[in-house]
Amino acid sequence: MPLSVSVCDGELRVNCIIRTKRISLREIDSIERLPATMLGRRVLGSDGWFGYWGWYRDKSLGKYFAYYGNETDCFSVRLNNGKQYVLGCDNPDAIVNYIKSE
Repeated sequence: MPLSVSVCDGELRVNCIIRTKRISLREIDSIERLPATMLGRRVLGSDGWFGYWGWYRDKSLGKYFAYYGNETDCFSVRLNNGKQYVLGCDNPDAIVNYIKSE
């Protein structure tokens, strides 16, 4: 699970124990808050052990990579190239609103 999610220097950063996933804000096509009922089934990864991370699939979202700890604090990020992430943090509304305003 992410230790934190932040926006800095034109990047969305997902800070994990092993590495930091960096996504340029220019690559983001859309970002939306998700209700917990929207989350899909695990394909490959952790389903609760140290959070939720790995590849998941959902009927409405399709295939995505997830990094989150709590299902109620999630948002989706779709990139221009079609890749999709579901991320979670303590302040998802602030992150989503900030990126939408950029």
